[in-house]
Amino acid sequence: FSGLDNKNTTGQELNRLREYVKKGGKILLLDSNEAAKTMYPEYITGWIMPTEGDIVNLEIPESNVFEGIEPMDLRYFNNNRREVPTVCHSTLSVNRHPNLEELTSQTKIHGYISGEMDARSERVKSMRGANIVKIRDTGFVTLSTLSLEKAQTDPIPGKLLVNLINDLLNN
Repeated sequence: FSGLDNKNTTGQELNRLREYVKKGGKILLLDSNEAAKTMYPEYITGWIMPTEGDIVNLEIPESNVFEGIEPMDLRYFNNNRREVPTVCHSTLSVNRHPNLEELTSQTKIHGYISGEMDARSERVKSMRGANIVKIRDTGFVTLSTLSLEKAQTDPIPGKLLVNLINDLLNN
């Protein structure tokens, strides 16, 4: 599913999708921040719209989702336009939990953060989020905010999209 939000999807429909996962189903949910938060409010607390979103980091590089993708590949997805080549549309704010795997992250830090450690840690949390998240519940849902529509012009998002679909089929 792609682009689900609270305008084009009801809470009841999203609950049915969650029940499908609970019964062993597998879902890939692309660019659906509102729907993800509605379906899994205990895991997804919000999202951040990065001003750049040009670099994403692998958090679990051994995941089969990244087969054939190197750590430095998740940067500057190209769409043959004269604009900053972004990799993600947004980043999800998540609560860590054993059922949640944060596969990629994006942090907007350019410079130093001053202050005491607790204050710096809280500041980083406000600038950091996850871009690919897998939530397990008998089945699983994979959430992605990456610019996978650029698969038409860039081989890396194309490979990543194929890997995400293969993950649904083979796991």
